[in-house]
Amino acid sequence: TTATITAVSAFAAWGAFLFMMSVYLQSERGFSAMHTGLIYLPIAVGALLFSPLSGRLVGRFGARPSLVTAGVLITAAASMLTFLAATTPVWQLLVVFAVFGIGFSMVNAPITNAAVSGMPLDR
Repeated sequence: TTATITAVSAFAAWGAFLFMMSVYLQSERGFSAMHTGLIYLPIAVGALLFSPLSGRLVGRFGARPSLVTAGVLITAAASMLTFLAATTPVWQLLVVFAVFGIGFSMVNAPITNAAVSGMPLDR
């Protein structure tokens, strides 16, 4: 149940982040949907590079270190979001998005591992 609660929390944060950043970028900054999508690229790159690392960390050290790292990175990215303004340079947005993408990429492998580790072997 803890793994399920953690997964729901992480994915809720992910959805809220994507929604609110889309609103911010398009309404506050006046970016097009295409420009907004391009600014999201650091999220994908961070996830692409760090998801395999998360899987290896879980295999070697268990779920806890990867989840702690994810929590720290997502919290850091959320803290950085508090300083956003209409004049925030795009490079700062890219850094925040990369940190959030890396943090979120560290969630999936340990959550999946924790969720299925308590199941009987025949399932």
